[in-house]
Amino acid sequence: MPTSVSPSLSRREFLRRSTQIAAPLIVAPSVLGRAGAVAPNSRIQLACIGTGGQGTSNLRAFLTDERVQVVGIADVDDEHRAAAAKLAGLSSGQTTRDFREIISRSDVDVIMNATPDHWHSNVVIAAAKAGKDLYWKSHWRPASPRGVPCVLRWRSTRGFSSAALGDVQG
Repeated sequence: MPTSVSPSLSRREFLRRSTQIAAPLIVAPSVLGRAGAVAPNSRIQLACIGTGGQGTSNLRAFLTDERVQVVGIADVDDEHRAAAAKLAGLSSGQTTRDFREIISRSDVDVIMNATPDHWHSNVVIAAAKAGKDLYWKSHWRPASPRGVPCVLRWRSTRGFSSAALGDVQG
């Protein structure tokens, strides 16, 4: 029976093939989403816009959820922004005064909007235009002069909005 001699593998080819076989044995189960952990690619990339009292409270809640990774902070108040960045473990390069910079980032999946009421609609509409999902709380009705443009924008996009409306007056 004739035998065929296969050409010997180069060191580089041997290492490449060995790595493909051994990688699943070396990688920690948490990286692959096993052992009850959330895989990094399955985590929601959240950016917070507005980190005063309510925004910081929301931020703290999101930080306790292993499915969420906070990747950015926007606030016009330097002290609020710095405190939120420290809380979330972010560098100053991951923060900004301008909410539009956060919304334009491709690594952001969801925007948490905790701006003052007169800024809600600006952030909501910009987030909708950018195709971002949104978490926000507001004291005004969806049918109010500020609410109508937001509702119309969200109806025309495929984004998801979770709005908690409380203390509604009139």
